[in-house]
Amino acid sequence: MKLVGPKKDVWNGALKNCIWPEGPHIYKENGYYYIMHAEGGTGPEHAVMVCRSKDIWGPYVGNPKNPILTHRHLGADYPIKYVGHCDIIQTPKGEWYMTMLAVRPLERFTTMGRETFLAKFIWEEDWPVVNPGVGMLTETVDIDLPDWDPKADSSSYTSRTKGNTCEPGSNRTYDFTSKEKLGDEFLFLRNPDFSMYSLDNNGLSLKCLPATIKEEESPAFIAIRQQHHSFEVAAKVDVSGVSAGNEAGLVLIQNNLYNFKVVADSAKAVAVITKDGEDTVLGEVAVCGEVNLSIKVQGLKASAIVDGKVIGEADVRTLSTEVAGGFVGCCVGVYASANGKASDDKAVFKSLSYNA
Repeated sequence: MKLVGPKKDVWNGALKNCIWPEGPHIYKENGYYYIMHAEGGTGPEHAVMVCRSKDIWGPYVGNPKNPILTHRHLGADYPIKYVGHCDIIQTPKGEWYMTMLAVRPLERFTTMGRETFLAKFIWEEDWPVVNPGVGMLTETVDIDLPDWDPKADSSSYTSRTKGNTCEPGSNRTYDFTSKEKLGDEFLFLRNPDFSMYSLDNNGLSLKCLPATIKEEESPAFIAIRQQHHSFEVAAKVDVSGVSAGNEAGLVLIQNNLYNFKVVADSAKAVAVITKDGEDTVLGEVAVCGEVNLSIKVQGLKASAIVDGKVIGEADVRTLSTEVAGGFVGCCVGVYASANGKASDDKAVFKSLSYNA
């Protein structure tokens, strides 16, 4: 688990004084070693560059047609941007494909972070040419491969996890009263103490830890990724064990300084938008016992809903890469906090659903 041997620089990028030459992949094909990497930073100037050499140590020669893929010249309103970080694969039939990261902004604001895209390419004069005659990503890609059902393939991840993990992009409902463990799509913040939650036939019990979602700490927060521009996440939660001053509910988060939440204690529910660490209460309503909470996102607008009633709305441009920074997009999930105090309080989440 350490580097061995001498360090040797072999390529410093295609452009002079390029920003962030990073994420190199090395391949051997056509009698050459190829280095493919990203330049320009994970933003509007992102691009894919490639060089080659007959010897792994160089000298490497850059493709005179670099960048081989970028959308930085297509304007600020193009629907797919920030294209970079490619990898290549050949199918059994000999076709070549390239996967890469990019984003799909709305009105120039990106709330979903980087997603994986696909393109065909060919070798021309022993250089890769992406989508010949088009030179950019396309809305559809024809793939000459047989149909594949991951549920029927015993070697697939879906099969090996016995359906416990949901397929990406799918609608789903989690009945916590019948789950023995969480699927691998669930995320935690930083360095979680997994004793903060438990699953049994009552549901998912989540402790009200002292840490809040606004701190660079490890709060009681269990989330899934936002995967659509418009979606609704809903939870049924018993807040009868959440004292005044504590809170439990749903949070849509880009980072600790930029988030949107609908949370409740045993007496009331509130909707709060946090911008640059400053909270604004958007509305509140009285509640008791089991309560239905949801966050509905429609493009760049989010609504906090309690038992079917909208109690607050917010512009979520503030949760975008362009405002909040970062490039991993938003997550949404269940949350509980004692807001800086020690507490034995717990919220019991009965279910969680995600529907686009």
